[in-house]
Amino acid sequence: MALEALEKELVYVKVDSANAQQIEHASLQERDGLVDKFDPQELPSVLRFIAANGDIWLQYVVENGRKTPTGVIEFIPLKKSLRFDPNKINEDLSVSPFAIVLKEQERIFQDVRRFAKDKKITYHHGIFMSRRGGGYGTQLLKYAIGQASRDIIVCYIDGAQISEESGELQLVPNEDSFTLHLKAGFVLAGVVDPPVYDNELVYYSFVRIKNIAFHDHSKVALNLAEAESAKEVIDSVRYLTSVGYFGVEYNKKTHQMVFKKARL
Repeated sequence: MALEALEKELVYVKVDSANAQQIEHASLQERDGLVDKFDPQELPSVLRFIAANGDIWLQYVVENGRKTPTGVIEFIPLKKSLRFDPNKINEDLSVSPFAIVLKEQERIFQDVRRFAKDKKITYHHGIFMSRRGGGYGTQLLKYAIGQASRDIIVCYIDGAQISEESGELQLVPNEDSFTLHLKAGFVLAGVVDPPVYDNELVYYSFVRIKNIAFHDHSKVALNLAEAESAKEVIDSVRYLTSVGYFGVEYNKKTHQMVFKKARL
């Protein structure tokens, strides 16, 4: 199905924090969109906070006159996210990814704070698709970016997992999310050690900066499949991003990430 045709069949609904049905739909989309046991699912009470202070967009596809939910995406201005008061939540916050991020915010957001102050940053808390393929995720992300008023958007995508048995790193790259966000103008800008959304995963910070430019002839290729260890990959990404190189392309077939030096 062509994307042009797909766009005409999609409906976007901004979640109202006071609308219990919409909050339930968002929560169900998170659950249905999880791909493995390491993916976090947000608490409904936290979704209400995000909806009240930012934007949660539900995507529906219209088929034969009937709307079917296909995905959900969550954006919140970083400055507003810092208002989160865990004392107002009556649930176990140890399972809330948002609560973990806010507790660790000074460390987690240090990469993106190199580029802007908090008031200019939007935190993209997650995207979950219950219907995969067909361009639905691409269209949802594109729509949400179009609604964001701030110049900088940051999100975190899983890259490696600490093995429970050996304690060593194992690569678990979320390749679909890599390609989705890179095509939408995000760049891989850093490495964040746990805890981020959980205690098991090392995450990559992906940042979208308007009008970012790169030096000519500055390409560096890193092949995830050819590295001797996950630690080698993570250390290489950490070093490259620390000296101004950002991941800009990813090939799912060859597992190769291309980095370029940014003009900042």
